[in-house]
Amino acid sequence: AERGHRIGSPETAALDQLLDALQTLRKYEISADSILVDDAGSITLYFDEIKVMIGRSDYELKISKIAQIISYLQGRSGTIDMTNYSSADENIILR
Repeated sequence: AERGHRIGSPETAALDQLLDALQTLRKYEISADSILVDDAGSITLYFDEIKVMIGRSDYELKISKIAQIISYLQGRSGTIDMTNYSSADENIILR
């Protein structure tokens, strides 16, 4: 039997989100060490010892902000939760 994912399946949606995030990373010339997509389709990026949870939406906004601070993050460790980050937010918190 032929295997694969039907269009509109959760796996296809997660793959589409992953591809969107990857294209945005490439646009801003950022390279993540690894990318995790959980069962809910939420995306988490890993840069050395930094975990950045970007969720399921607004990749352009979130990744452009990470691009602005990526050099500051080098040599640091912790988690940045951008799941609910919006353009109204001014601060990014590394915990």
